[in-house]
Amino acid sequence: MNKNKLLDFDFIYKYFWLIVIITYILISALYTYLTPFQRRITVKEKYNYASGGGKSLKVRNSIYTTDGEIYVFSNSLWRWFFRSAELLLSVEVNKTYDVKGFGLRIPILGLFPVIVDAKPV
Repeated sequence: MNKNKLLDFDFIYKYFWLIVIITYILISALYTYLTPFQRRITVKEKYNYASGGGKSLKVRNSIYTTDGEIYVFSNSLWRWFFRSAELLLSVEVNKTYDVKGFGLRIPILGLFPVIVDAKPV
């Protein structure tokens, strides 16, 4: 019998995880490169944001601005940026910075804009 590969569930099951991984990589790359921003912010507070629990505990280094926005400092493979801890330490409370980054605030997904560069004004 000549089976249609698109409707063959054995074929779909066999490649399901490959499809999931490729989809995740594509969405991650699109999110990173389609949501860049440049803003001037004044840091009001620095803090750690924790979510999850147990083995899935995730702690994010964050800042809160005078405009009421929250930004996180996170390494990014797509941006080839791996110095988020140093950048967070260089940012001081009650100072103004020109920042560059990517991302959007999407509360239901727990996403925050990510800062990858901060220069004092």
